[in-house]
Amino acid sequence: MPLASLRIGEGPLFILGGNGRGKTSILEALGLVSALRSFRCSDSRAMIRHGTRQARVICTLEQEREGGLSVDISLRSGGKAVSVDGNPLDRLADLMGRFPSVPLSSQDIQLLRAGPQCRRRFMDMMLAGAAPSFFDALRRYTRALKERNSLLRTGAGDAELSAFEQPLSCAAQELVGARATALAQLAPLLRETYASMAPSSEEPGLAYRPDLPGDSAEGFARSFAESRARDLARGSSCIGPHLDDFDLLIKGRPARDYASEGQQRGLVLALRLAQSRWLETRTGIVPVILADDIIGELDPVRRAAFWDCLDGGSQVIATGTEAPAGEGARKRFTIVPIETIIPPGAEGADQHPNP
Repeated sequence: MPLASLRIGEGPLFILGGNGRGKTSILEALGLVSALRSFRCSDSRAMIRHGTRQARVICTLEQEREGGLSVDISLRSGGKAVSVDGNPLDRLADLMGRFPSVPLSSQDIQLLRAGPQCRRRFMDMMLAGAAPSFFDALRRYTRALKERNSLLRTGAGDAELSAFEQPLSCAAQELVGARATALAQLAPLLRETYASMAPSSEEPGLAYRPDLPGDSAEGFARSFAESRARDLARGSSCIGPHLDDFDLLIKGRPARDYASEGQQRGLVLALRLAQSRWLETRTGIVPVILADDIIGELDPVRRAAFWDCLDGGSQVIATGTEAPAGEGARKRFTIVPIETIIPPGAEGADQHPNP
């Protein structure tokens, strides 16, 4: 017996209900089909209901290229299993990019205020949602980095470290190249979306800050070799794409330091909408917008800009504790009470809303 069941039509859908009823978890489950990750946390095990061994999401989907498909995702403490139309996928990367979505939430402000890890995750999830090859490179880099760090902690010699630095360097080249290209493509889209919300004089920008610039695997390999003594002393890899970052700018200056509260919130919203446009150009598929409790927080200017930016036909699934304000907004949405999706009294629904 499913905890939640939802049929979604073509128009914008608004899921209405109180806090702690599972609205965000429904969007989180839908986002799994795009990224096989939660947009709230990096550990998929956190999505499994407390006291159970697994979580399962089954979706029947339609998209521009492939028509109708059924996707079945199981999350267990030991990993994930995915099947499409009943056929198990040998490689999880084969699902990436097929059903793109973009999450919007009040926590997006952390893209400005949190540390580099938050911004790296943004870059990597965006790229993985468009290119299975990037997802594969990220997995290879993460695996090689873990193995190199393990050797560093045991005081391994140059020959052993060199053997693991070769795949690490190849994957590093792919990651840095893809991130640099994507941010360069994203920058003009960010300017366009932000211009609909703010004066043109508030020109936004993006500045990629790779920890280890380079355009060849050989160059990365030399850098890793030169860093061995320091890395051995610390017991971990002190350089590499796992330390990359990027800046969001207003008038050429870091927005986290110089932008007002309104500018910051407008900037991160514009970034997410630019991400949606970038994904559409890369995949040929209009992403689904998963807007978690943000519509009511936008001022009238940004709310109007939000809708204007979605005139290309994006499907919007939004949540909130109150119905959308304004006659125009109410007409846009089909409003669905959360009680019709997760019935009151469903086992554990109030205590732990994860699907």
